[in-house]
Amino acid sequence: MQWEESGRYDPPGNFEERLELFKRQLGYLAESRGTRSAIIQFRKTAHWYLKAMRVASWLRNRFQSANTADEVDAALREIEAHGPIGGDRTGILPDLAIPVPSGPVERW
Repeated sequence: MQWEESGRYDPPGNFEERLELFKRQLGYLAESRGTRSAIIQFRKTAHWYLKAMRVASWLRNRFQSANTADEVDAALREIEAHGPIGGDRTGILPDLAIPVPSGPVERW
């Protein structure tokens, strides 16, 4: 919405802000789809989220392999405890360029 109104947007936020948004979005999905379905469906988004947050690959993998709410909670506690690689928790993290295929969306 911000981009459509002004042609610009605020910085993407720091580690703490992104982690809070991550948890909130997962929670909303769990409310609408159920916990098990939300965990499976959110994995697609979680990888890019966590990578952009500069979370270590072994912690990203731990989240991706979680199958229960308890395992997800444990993975998120570890992610929160370790923080981002090579950065601080409150500094603005850089944007992450996500590669997408070229050509018409119908051919992706």
